[in-house]
Amino acid sequence: MALPEPSASVFSKDELRSLRYRCGWSQAEMARILNVALADLAGFESGAAAIPVTLKSSLVRISQTADSNAECTQRRALAETLMDERKLSQIHNFDCDPAAIPSKGRA
Repeated sequence: MALPEPSASVFSKDELRSLRYRCGWSQAEMARILNVALADLAGFESGAAAIPVTLKSSLVRISQTADSNAECTQRRALAETLMDERKLSQIHNFDCDPAAIPSKGRA
């Protein structure tokens, strides 16, 4: 179940923690990236402190980058599957549409 896309006006403590997990970062890494103290980030994640408006746009950009990277990773896996199935040495990125691979059992 995917969390709703956070917007600049709403970013909850759960969305913050989820974003950090999605990126594979420790609290210390995320605090460094956001240029905040580790104790402050821990407070944001626990709900003890509100996430400053000045961080929300950075968090949205990080979220968008994480989504983009996930899409690229998915397309790369699809390309490898298509290359293997078609015995190709390379494939164009635009050929990597998820709909291009037939479901198993429906051929």
